[in-house]
Amino acid sequence: MSTSPTTQPRISTPTGFAALGVPDNVDQGLAAAGFSAPFAIQTEAIPVAMRGLDVCGRARTGSGKTLAFGVP
Repeated sequence: MSTSPTTQPRISTPTGFAALGVPDNVDQGLAAAGFSAPFAIQTEAIPVAMRGLDVCGRARTGSGKTLAFGVP
């Protein structure tokens, strides 16, 4: 009995900032600037701000707050 591996189609799932709903050109710009993955504050704040809601966030210095509020 011979079995041959079957190939499943790959489904592309957005990662990084694209997964947060930022436009492709912004995601590409962030990648070009060296930002490959969002920090926790960015993961929480960006999707909320992208929906037009107010965001109040608190995080330590160096945690990515500027991008969290500037990207949307």
